[in-house]
Amino acid sequence: PSNGKTKLTIIGDTHGQLEDLYTIFSIKGIPSETNWYLFNGDFVDRGAMGCEILATLCAFKILYPKFVFLNRGNHEARAQNAWMGFEEEILGKYTREDLIVRGDKRSALRIHLLFESMFDTLPLCAILQSKVFVCHGGLFRNDHVSIEHLKKIPIL
Repeated sequence: PSNGKTKLTIIGDTHGQLEDLYTIFSIKGIPSETNWYLFNGDFVDRGAMGCEILATLCAFKILYPKFVFLNRGNHEARAQNAWMGFEEEILGKYTREDLIVRGDKRSALRIHLLFESMFDTLPLCAILQSKVFVCHGGLFRNDHVSIEHLKKIPIL
């Protein structure tokens, strides 16, 4: 945003803490044409409300596609989710004994795979006004990685 009336808030590491997200919105306001947000990864794992955070962020992204941006963090990865809590959260919340055959986790696994597929499409970085590079946790171990290299990474 460069019109002087629009503000951009960059948020990182909500880690399933839905109350924290609500606190941010109560202090900074909800997304709008003049109140932009860049969520810089690590939406899930550790906290118990990663699903709800993703639902909230996705809803705002659908409502305000030009004003809400989501970067991928290291917790938006299959291996990380498998041992840090998000996979377990999904399986616990979406394995419904009253709707499926006892012990059948196919519904929950499908939801988990859909979230993981969404994570695969998230950008690794954002560039603000051609001046500020924003990414979660830094770049790769290889020296001389450029913006052009990042642009060439295929989206799955």
